Amino acid sequence: MDSVTKFKLINELIVAIAQLLWPIITLVIVIIFRSEITALLQRIRKGKLFGQEVELGPGLSELRKAVEEAQEEIPESKITEEQYEKEAKELDRDEREVLESAKINSELGIMKLAAILEREIRELAGSLGQLGQRSRSSATQLFSVLVDKGYLPAHTIKSLQIFWELRNQIVHGYALRDDRNVLKVLDLGLVLLKTIKSIPHEINIVSHTGVDLYSDEKCTHKIEGAKGLILETTSPGKAEVFKRIFPTTKPEYYQRGRRVTWEWDLSRVWGQTWYIDPDTKERKNAWDSAGEFTGRYIEDI
Repeated sequence: MDSVTKFKLINELIVAIAQLLWPIITLVIVIIFRSEITALLQRIRKGKLFGQEVELGPGLSELRKAVEEAQEEIPESKITEEQYEKEAKELDRDEREVLESAKINSELGIMKLAAILEREIRELAGSLGQLGQRSRSSATQLFSVLVDKGYLPAHTIKSLQIFWELRNQIVHGYALRDDRNVLKVLDLGLVLLKTIKSIPHEINIVSHTGVDLYSDEKCTHKIEGAKGLILETTSPGKAEVFKRIFPTTKPEYYQRGRRVTWEWDLSRVWGQTWYIDPDTKERKNAWDSAGEFTGRYIEDI
């Protein structure tokens, strides 16, 4: 056998062995680098990989659908033009903050929006009297409580959960860093923010503090150890504004014009009580029975 024939046979043998070993080598690589490959696949949502188009996962479409369903389930409230303009300005301010952050860095915009959403959720829970011992609960946990108690429709929690999942994927690098996709999440998140702000709830503002309380209708026998706190309350539909008084043992804490949460300590209860209205100077019945109001400033929760 000449040398040329030998070389040809050896070459064919090497090729055959390589073909047989390639699946085994591939399997070994997959086993060794399994975690790295999984992380890579998790990052791919939409974009190009080795020049090939990769489809975006269902997260964005699910978020869009959930936000739209949440909007449909929130009842419309009748508000005055002045109230509408005030709410629009507040929303515009938050939106501007988010977009200004996004100009610096798209991920920063997502983080800013998430922080504003969490603030709104806490304020909503506080205004509805559902914060209490849950002050340290996460935004999604508080939202779940509000849904379970019937304050919110189910689709709002679904849309929030999807947004939070996408937020975590983007911020922690589990999703492909594509500014177009981040902006889509931002856009849908802002719609979600508007939806949350439209959920009806009372707003309570401190009107008067340290009001003397009396145990008799003529207001001659002053009650010791407690003062009256008068709140100006805007109804959930924003159509009515009225005042009401509650007992507190910490009148020095409250300041006029500050918004407070709806919280109570029912371990202390006062019976029928009267007071002199600081605005009209009339003697009025404060309540027949009332626990202690312990609401906090809305910005402190």
